[in-house]
Amino acid sequence: MMTVVENYKMNAAKSYSGTAAGGPLFVVGMYRSGTTLLYALLNQHPEIALLYECDALAVPGPSASSARWPRWIERNELWNDVLTRHRIERGEIGSHDLRGLYQAFSGRSGAQFYGEKAPAYARWLPKMLRNFPQARLIVVLRELPEIYQSVLDAGRKGSRFFRRRGQLPRLLWSHRAMMRDLGRLKQTPVFLLRYREVVSDASEVGKRICDFLGLPFNDAMSSLVGADFSAIYAAPHHDWVRSERIVRRFADRAAVSFQLQRDLKMFGQASGQAAFVPEEELPALGFRQKVRYQSYLVAGCLLCILDDAKRLLYEFLPESWFRHYRRMRSGDDHLEISGKEDSSISW
Repeated sequence: MMTVVENYKMNAAKSYSGTAAGGPLFVVGMYRSGTTLLYALLNQHPEIALLYECDALAVPGPSASSARWPRWIERNELWNDVLTRHRIERGEIGSHDLRGLYQAFSGRSGAQFYGEKAPAYARWLPKMLRNFPQARLIVVLRELPEIYQSVLDAGRKGSRFFRRRGQLPRLLWSHRAMMRDLGRLKQTPVFLLRYREVVSDASEVGKRICDFLGLPFNDAMSSLVGADFSAIYAAPHHDWVRSERIVRRFADRAAVSFQLQRDLKMFGQASGQAAFVPEEELPALGFRQKVRYQSYLVAGCLLCILDDAKRLLYEFLPESWFRHYRRMRSGDDHLEISGKEDSSISW
């Protein structure tokens, strides 16, 4: 089976090269794969202004429209404070749809590229591209063992989202869905990026991304000094990026057995993510590993369906119920961002 990375390289000169500047841009990848780091670096460029995890498309059902706008924007603000975090006033939003929301944020600086950094869209690429068929994608790839370790670390630091049971099945199912959908893309401009490349040479990565987007390189993209972190949730697992350091962290990581690390690398390769270096290429899955992998995928699919069903509730249940629920979960009487772990509703 041709891997996504191989397919990308074959088409690099044809449909995956940046030819014009401006328009929608999305950064996707698994949770804990380095998308927050890349988001902060990209927004250092004056021609790029991305929202941080609006997640409006990662829900079953139709997207925002003029007819649905008042309720839609109210519910999205209630869900994860998208307006508050990005300091967007409703009067700034021109067209009453998601594009209008993006452009309200990018319009402040006159940035050519608008859009969102959203790991949640890894499972929703087809819907995202139906809404933004001219979008460019930047996809961050990271080794599954490292992602899983980072997920465990975030849960250990107190994140309710990452403490949920079933993180590994969710990760494997989401990863498989993303790699499958990426492999089906034909005309969408896609820039595949490895997390280890960002932390090893942010300047070089920034130059390649600017070339992909048709933009001149800006030196500010080489570091996090002066980056705007205001829209990023004030959670302990984001402290590393807030420290303005761009390094891979190895100390004090969650323990993952050697066998599980090997299995996760094999599961990743089975889903279409090529080994990052030739020496890491592993043999195909054996029978028992296939059974185990398929079991994880089935469990992950069911858990993600349940997550989506719960996420859909916010469209229909009374607003007062959700406000009470958030106060109960946060232990606070108001819905401010400052000092809170994560303003989104965590099930």
